[in-house]
Amino acid sequence: MDAELDRFARTRWARWVTIALGLWLAASTLLFSHASSAGFDTLMIGIFIAANGIQALWAPWFRFVNTVLALFLLVTEVEFGDASTFRSLSTLGAATLVLVLSFVPSPPRLVHPRQAAVGYRP
Repeated sequence: MDAELDRFARTRWARWVTIALGLWLAASTLLFSHASSAGFDTLMIGIFIAANGIQALWAPWFRFVNTVLALFLLVTEVEFGDASTFRSLSTLGAATLVLVLSFVPSPPRLVHPRQAAVGYRP
């Protein structure tokens, strides 16, 4: 069971980084002034990325929702643009990292020892 737990913990790092990036996207919108449409888009997508990152800790297929959200954020950031190069590069960099991390495979869910004893597999 320890080997399975270690493998589970080692591959969960991508979900935790995704959550942190989603929170950064939301916080950067509030910390630095954005244009109304680009700022609102970054704020909402950041919240959605963080929420889906939390859900992906238990339901691995939610990482693909973050793939779609990252692609949407990349397209809208290029389309809406931003007056500040730092804000634009920050958003583009975070969206690119979320996109890449969404392709890191998630481990299978852990099975309680009692469930394993009766042959349960999720």
